[in-house]
Amino acid sequence: MSIVWLGCVHSGYGKYVGKIFRHELPFSRGTLIRTHMSRGAYIQFFSEFFPIVAFFLAGQLYSFTTAAIVLIVTTLFSLLVSLISLGKIPVMPIFSGVTIFIFGGLTVYLDQPGFLIFSDTFYFFALAAIIGLFFWRDKHFLEHMFDVTFAMEKAGWRILSQRWFIVMLLAGIGNEVVRLAFTPEVWINYRFVKIILIAGFSVYQFRLSKKYRIPGESNALGLRIRPGSTEL
Repeated sequence: MSIVWLGCVHSGYGKYVGKIFRHELPFSRGTLIRTHMSRGAYIQFFSEFFPIVAFFLAGQLYSFTTAAIVLIVTTLFSLLVSLISLGKIPVMPIFSGVTIFIFGGLTVYLDQPGFLIFSDTFYFFALAAIIGLFFWRDKHFLEHMFDVTFAMEKAGWRILSQRWFIVMLLAGIGNEVVRLAFTPEVWINYRFVKIILIAGFSVYQFRLSKKYRIPGESNALGLRIRPGSTEL
């Protein structure tokens, strides 16, 4: 639910992405890039995708309310795993988790699927609003969140903010269309496909970080190799 951990890029685990890719490996002339994942990175990957897959499978086998309970329990489990493995829980998974607990809890208590379905609309519109507000102030929310992960020029952060604002806005609108026009069972399938597509979009942004990387501060993919900080 926290937009997808894939690559630890945009889900709140940003500062741990350095554990995924070896900084010294080249990314040119057709060179094969070897990657490795630390034990902690595997745990983070598992904790992010476990609730997504569990909810999808539960939705295929049981009622929506039962699937909602599965999502709540697995989300809580994933947050605890993050706390144990990382020593803390990043901001985005907390926001995502609280959203699921509140709206999912209402769905279970009142037996009304609409609350959990609307939680995705709230989540995506909230992120779009935050990104847009920062952009309006000539600042970049994503730079603040992920400057510790990526060393990019301001132009790169600007483009990244624009892209994610549009994606979050479209995701929120799409969720509302499905919520109002289709059944909860259809939404479960839509949600799973939507997350996969956002994951693919997230990985595609490596092309941007590579193009606008800051030499000397990042590797060939734009991943930071020297400490950096961003003031709000």
